[in-house]
Amino acid sequence: MIHKTKGIIEFVDWVGVVLIVGAYLAAVMGTVQATDYRYLVANIVGSVGVAYASWKKKDVQPVVLNLVWILVALIGLLRAYNA
Repeated sequence: MIHKTKGIIEFVDWVGVVLIVGAYLAAVMGTVQATDYRYLVANIVGSVGVAYASWKKKDVQPVVLNLVWILVALIGLLRAYNA
């Protein structure tokens, strides 16, 4: 069971990384704007995944970085869609 759980955590971690990097690539390529909800949601979901996996691995620095990244993306969503 431990190996299965570790595999799931690694999967969640990689999905998070792919979402964050993919969203950034899409913004750099001009496919989405940094204020686009798809960009912001991909960053939130990706950061939640990386933060969760890092927490389970007891790796605190990525947890803090991704919690800040989530906050920044949430502020972006609020600014873009409550304006």
